[in-house]
Amino acid sequence: MDMDTLISPLRWPLKMSLPEAAWTTYATVFETSVATVYETYIITWLPSLLNLLLSSPRHLLLLSPRCISLRPLPLHWSFTSEVASSFSTATSTIASSSTASSSTASSAASSATASSTASPSTSILLPLYIWPTDNTTWAPVYEAAAGHPDIEFKVIVNPDSGPGDTTYPEAAYIAGIAQLNSYDNVVVLGYIPTEYGTRSASDVESDISTYSGWSAYTAKNITVSGIFFDEAPRTDDTSLISYMTEVADNARSSNLDFIVFNPGTKLEEGAVNGYFDAADLIVEFENSYDAWIDAVPADEFSSTEDYSKDAVLLYSAPTDANYETVIKEAKDMGLGAAYLTNTVDYKSADTVLKVTAAMVSASD
Repeated sequence: MDMDTLISPLRWPLKMSLPEAAWTTYATVFETSVATVYETYIITWLPSLLNLLLSSPRHLLLLSPRCISLRPLPLHWSFTSEVASSFSTATSTIASSSTASSSTASSAASSATASSTASPSTSILLPLYIWPTDNTTWAPVYEAAAGHPDIEFKVIVNPDSGPGDTTYPEAAYIAGIAQLNSYDNVVVLGYIPTEYGTRSASDVESDISTYSGWSAYTAKNITVSGIFFDEAPRTDDTSLISYMTEVADNARSSNLDFIVFNPGTKLEEGAVNGYFDAADLIVEFENSYDAWIDAVPADEFSSTEDYSKDAVLLYSAPTDANYETVIKEAKDMGLGAAYLTNTVDYKSADTVLKVTAAMVSASD
């Protein structure tokens, strides 16, 4: 009788009780161990061994989904200790292998879970509507960007409720934008109002063209990288969705790649997919600091699936405003961007460093 015939009654229950990967490891170790026993003892003890295996295999091994442990062979077997030692080595090896496999799978699952639940990076969406009268006006923005290269600042510039009527902005703006563009973590966006979808598309496209043309200025880098479409519609009117999609596509075709819509409030249910498909970021909550404190944040946005493309802008933050709480809420929700200002019209840079510090604190 060959060895395969000897161990086949035992191989089947083992294979049925083990994961495939564990069985592959077990089979090699186990059959090697059995081979040693076979070569040393089979001639003398074959009849008794076969009788025991065929009549009651459970005397040899106790199997379960979580472990494999050896039961002692009957004492009348003179080679009990040798067989037990050989089989113990095999079962210990496969138990360790099975545990390691489970541990590896568990670690992989944990890593996948951590990856899927980790908060996306929340950037600072800064409406910088204050005129740069000198180098100190925007200095807090420069300081924040330079001091925190791991935080992205999306900075909205607005020379004249849009780019203005000239080919290039005034010298003060040129200096300020050039300084902003010197930081790798700053994305400059140009402000364009849409008047809730009622403004002439040709006027919007003219503003887009002007911002796009700033990249041709050779004395300094005043390139604009995207557009902030203010007063954006929120309704499910298909003509308005088409309007916003068209102006967004026009901007991208003009190398203004990052698109923000600002309806300032939650989109109508039927409009969600259309607007989020067209924009990279949508401000669904623009209101006072107090309004945010009184609100249930999760109720103010269309869908948890779109949080990473959602933004919150808060104005009129009081002197005792808790910036850390607001920013932590935004980060914990996984919102794409956030900002707080102490003014109504964003014509101040006084809170930039506070927001930045809150962003750092929320990341710790």
